[in-house]
Amino acid sequence: MRNRFFIACFVLILLLLAGRSYQNYRFIESKLIGYYTGLQERTSFVSARAFRTFILQGFNEIERMAKDPEVISLTRSGKQRMALLQQGRSDLIGNVTRLDARMRIAYTYPENPQVLGKSVAYQEHNKKVLSTHQPVLGRPFMAVQGYEAMPLVQPVFRNGKFDGTVSILFKSSWLGDAFWKPLHAAGAESFIGLADSDGHIFWSTGSRGHGESPSEQLSAPEIERLRKVMTDARARGTKSYRGHLAGFSGRWLVGVVPLSMKDKQWFLLSGVPDEMLARALAEYRWNLLVAAALVLMLMLVLVLAMGSYRRQYSLAKARAKLADEFEAKLAERTSDLAAAKSELERYSQELETQIEVKTRKIKESEEMYRCMVDNVDSVIFMLMTNRFTFVNPGFLIATHTPGLDSSQWKSKHILDLVSERSRESTVAALDALDAGAAKVEVSDLEIVDARGDNRVWEGSLHRTRIGGRELTMGLFRDITEQRQLERQVLQGQKLESVGRLAGGIAHDFNNILGGIFGNLALLRQHISEDREAEVHELLGTVEVAARRAADLTKKLLVFSRRGDEERRPLMATKLIQEVASLLRTSMPARISFEVRVPEDDDLVMMVNPTEIQQVILNLCINGIEAMPEGGKLTVSADRARPGEDPDLLQLDKRDQEYIRIRVSDTGTGIDPHLLDRIFDPFFTTKEPGKGSGLGLSIAYHLVTKHGGTILLDSDWGRGSVFAVYVPAYLETVEAEAEGGAYEYPDFSKAPAVLMADDEEMIRNTAQAFFADRGLTIYTAGDGAEAIECFRSHQQDIGLVLLDLRMPRMNGVEAFAFIRKLSPGVPGVLMTGFGYDRPTEDFTDVGFSEVIAKPFTFEELSELFARYLF
Repeated sequence: MRNRFFIACFVLILLLLAGRSYQNYRFIESKLIGYYTGLQERTSFVSARAFRTFILQGFNEIERMAKDPEVISLTRSGKQRMALLQQGRSDLIGNVTRLDARMRIAYTYPENPQVLGKSVAYQEHNKKVLSTHQPVLGRPFMAVQGYEAMPLVQPVFRNGKFDGTVSILFKSSWLGDAFWKPLHAAGAESFIGLADSDGHIFWSTGSRGHGESPSEQLSAPEIERLRKVMTDARARGTKSYRGHLAGFSGRWLVGVVPLSMKDKQWFLLSGVPDEMLARALAEYRWNLLVAAALVLMLMLVLVLAMGSYRRQYSLAKARAKLADEFEAKLAERTSDLAAAKSELERYSQELETQIEVKTRKIKESEEMYRCMVDNVDSVIFMLMTNRFTFVNPGFLIATHTPGLDSSQWKSKHILDLVSERSRESTVAALDALDAGAAKVEVSDLEIVDARGDNRVWEGSLHRTRIGGRELTMGLFRDITEQRQLERQVLQGQKLESVGRLAGGIAHDFNNILGGIFGNLALLRQHISEDREAEVHELLGTVEVAARRAADLTKKLLVFSRRGDEERRPLMATKLIQEVASLLRTSMPARISFEVRVPEDDDLVMMVNPTEIQQVILNLCINGIEAMPEGGKLTVSADRARPGEDPDLLQLDKRDQEYIRIRVSDTGTGIDPHLLDRIFDPFFTTKEPGKGSGLGLSIAYHLVTKHGGTILLDSDWGRGSVFAVYVPAYLETVEAEAEGGAYEYPDFSKAPAVLMADDEEMIRNTAQAFFADRGLTIYTAGDGAEAIECFRSHQQDIGLVLLDLRMPRMNGVEAFAFIRKLSPGVPGVLMTGFGYDRPTEDFTDVGFSEVIAKPFTFEELSELFARYLF
C-alpha cells in the first residue's frame, strides 16, 4: 500500500514539473517570436513608405513632362529637359524615353541611335497604357538598353488625342542600394522584394538563403497562408509571415506591407532567415529537455530501489508456496498420465483397425474405378497444363493408337490430337475453364487418329483438383458413325425435297428457255433489218433469261450438296427468299403462300446455309402436306429479345438475342397427345411408306447444333406454328454493292492464257471475244492437249484455266503435270457440276481458286485482271 502511494506522489510531481516547464517554454517562445516579428514589420513599413514616396515623386516628374508642350513636340528644349532629369539622378534613372502613338521609341536619353524607331508595344506596361490611357507602374524587366529596369509610364495627349508616352526607367539595382545594402551592412542575411496579390515574388534582391535547395513552388496550404497574411496586411497596414517562399531556401521571417501606387496593388516584402529565432528556441528547448531528463532519472532510481526490496521479499514468499503446490500437482499429474497411457493404447488399436478397413475399401474402390474406366466405351483422359497425363483404353481404341500403348500420349498437347477445323473451338473451351467455368460442353470435336483419319467426338471438359493439382478431365464419346448416318439421312431428305420440287423447276426452266429461243428468233429478224438498238435490247433480254436459268441451276446444285460448308454470317431474309423461290415452283394452287420479312434486313445469323435452308424447307413441306384441302402457308422472321419473348425462358442463355423464323400453316394441326414425340427419330403420323419419320428429328438436331431450338405451338384441327430460334450475329455485315456498267481493261500488254475445256463453244467464244481486247488465249480440248500446248508456249503463258472434268485427263491431273514444268504458274479450276469436295481441297493441290460455271465474260475479265496485271 505504501509503495502505491509513493508511486502516485511521484507521478503527480512529475506531471506538475512537466506542465510548469511547458508553460515557461511557451511564454518565452511567444516573447521571442513577437520581438522578431515586430522588428521585421517595422523595418518593412519604413522601407515601404520610403519606396512609395520615391515612386510617387517619379510619377510627379513625368506627369509634368507629359504636359510640357516642348517635351510633347520633342523640341530641342524639351529634349534638354529630359536630359537634365536623367543627369540629375543618373545613379537611379537609367533612361528617360518618349514613345509615339504606335509605341515606337521617338527619343531616349542617354541617346542611342540603334533603338530609335524600334517598337516596344509588346512590353506589358506599354500594352496596358495603350489599352487604358492611364499611368502605369510596370514590373521590373530587361530594357532594350541592356539593364533591368522598373518603368514609370505617363500617357501623353495632344489636342485631346493619345500621342504616346513619357516614361522613366528606374534601375532595379537602385532598390538594393537604397533598402537592402543598409541591412546587409549591419551583418544580417536579408532580402527585400516585391510581390503581387497572388503571393508571387516577381522581383527581389539580397540573400536567397543557403543550405537546402530553393523551393520552386509552394504547397497549397503555404500559398493559402501567405495570401491570408497579405489580406490582413492590407487591412492593418503591416503583417508578418513565417515560412517558406518560392525561389528561396529554408524558412524566412518576413514583414509584409501593402503598396498602392497608381494602377498597382503590390506588397513590399522585407525578410531575414528564420534560423536565428529557430536556433534560440531550439537551444532553450534542449536545455529544458536535459533538465527534465535529469529529474526523471533521479526519480526512477528512487522508485527502482524501493521496488527491488519489495520484489525480493515477495519472491521468497512465492517460492515457498510454489514448492508446496508443485509437489501436490506432481502426484496428481502422475496418476493422470498413467490413465492417459492406457487410453492411448486402446485408441491406437482401434485406429489400426479402422485404417485396415479404410485401406481395403479404398483398394476395392480403386479396382472398381479401374475396371469401369478400362472397360467403358467412352473416351476418358486427364490433362495438366493442357497436356495428357492419363488416357483410358477407350481413348486408345478411338484414336487407333498402335499397340494400345498409353505412353505414346504422355505429355502430348491436346492440340496435337485436334484437327485444324476444331482448334479454335478447343482453345475457346480451355480458355473458358481457365476463366473459372467448372464444365464446358464440346460438340463435334474433330480429331485426327493415329492412322490420319478424322473422327468426331462429343462430350465435355471438366475442371477438377486432385492431390492439390489443377487438372482438366475429358469425357467424350465417338459419334463418327452417327454423324455419317445423319449426313446420309440428310442427303436422302434433300433428294426427297428435290423430287418434290422437280416438276415446278422444270416448268420454270422451260419458260426461261422459251424466252431465250423467242428472243433469238426476233434477233435474227432484226439483224437483217439493220436495227442496232432493237438488237441490243433483245440481247439484254436474252442475257437476263440466261442468268435466271443459271441461277436456278445453281440453287439446285447447292441444295443437293452435302452439308459440309463452313458457318458464315447470313441474312435471314435472303435465306427465306431462296427457300420461297424453290417452293413457289411446286406449290399447289389451292395453297396461298406469304413471306413476311422486315424491310431493313438486320437479321443476321452465323450458320451453315445449307443446313438451315434444309430445316426451313422441311418445315414448309410438312406444312403443305398438313393442308390437303388447301390453306395458307406463312413464313416470317424477326428478332427475339430477352424479356420480350416468354419462350426464351426455356433456353439456357436467357441474355442471348435470337433470330426467330416462324413457319405457320392452317392445316389439321397435331394431336395434343403426340406433341411430346413429334421430334423423336422415326416417329411419323403419315401412312406407311409415305414418310421416314426423320424430317423433324434432323431439323431439330441441326438447329440445336447451332445453339438454338425449335418450339411448336399446335391447335388441333386449326393449324401449327413452328418457331426456329437461332442465335443472332451482332456484328455488322455489309451488303453486296451493285456496280454500274463494266469496262473491260486493255489486255494488249498482258501475258497469254491457256484455256482447256471439252466444250468447244465455251473456249472458242472466249478466245474470239478477248482477242478484240488484246488478249491471246491458247485453247485445248482436254488435259493431255493442254500439257502439249503449255510446252509449246510456256514462256508466253501467265495463267492456266482448266475444266474439272475432261476426256483423257481431267483438270487436276493436267495441272499437277504443268506445275512440274513451271512451279510458279497460277492455275484456276472451272467446274459446271456440283462437287462434294470443298474449295480448300483444290487449292491444296496447287490451284489459286475455283470458278463455277456458267460465268459471264465480265467475271472472266476480272479473273484475268487479278492474275495478269
